[in-house]
Amino acid sequence: MSFTSKRIYVWVCLTVCAVLAAPAYSQQYPVKPVRVIVPFAPGGGSDITARQFSQKLSEYLGQQFIIDNRGGAGGMIGIELAAKAPPDGYTIMMMSASFATSSAMNKPAFDPINNIVPVAEFGYTPFVLTAHPSLPAKTTKDLIALARTTKGGLSYAGTGVGGATHLATELFSSMANVKMVAVQYKSTGAAMTDLLSGQVPVIVGSLLPIMPHLTTGKLRALAVTTAKRWYTLP
Repeated sequence: MSFTSKRIYVWVCLTVCAVLAAPAYSQQYPVKPVRVIVPFAPGGGSDITARQFSQKLSEYLGQQFIIDNRGGAGGMIGIELAAKAPPDGYTIMMMSASFATSSAMNKPAFDPINNIVPVAEFGYTPFVLTAHPSLPAKTTKDLIALARTTKGGLSYAGTGVGGATHLATELFSSMANVKMVAVQYKSTGAAMTDLLSGQVPVIVGSLLPIMPHLTTGKLRALAVTTAKRWYTLP
């Protein structure tokens, strides 16, 4: 069994709600601040990327790109807000792969195919199977063995039912034939707080918010969801 061979990338995609209105093409853009909706709470991979991206766009285009975090319901609250915004190019959204799973598992009050228009794939980052150092597991094999002997199953941090973190961990659990129990949090930031304190021992999450804690030794990376070793990992 090779969990790392499963390429569960988190691709971050910049999207515009609906199609840009025709007059916008003939006008200088932007002539006013642009709202950047992040359908998650601060601290997650999409939020970190959006803030870096918005700062550079502001410098390049001479207008503010203002982050608007609208977390909840696996991202659906923020996505719906973006989908129903005026299609003038002044509301954009930073989205991750969880858009596909959330839209499939819920009944959105908008058309996820026609009301949201992808503009560019902004990048991707792997998910990382990560453990608190207090957990007696230094490899994926160790973690599987520990999970099999943990009464009631090994708990892990989730960031919303049906989200990428939830589904990635459940895939790992199924492939390894072990029981893992989700402890769901409202945001990646909240999940990371408890992970760092050891309240929850494991997460399968985006590398972006995890990486700083790997370099300081506060967390331990066991595996990545890429076919090869990720170049920034120790």
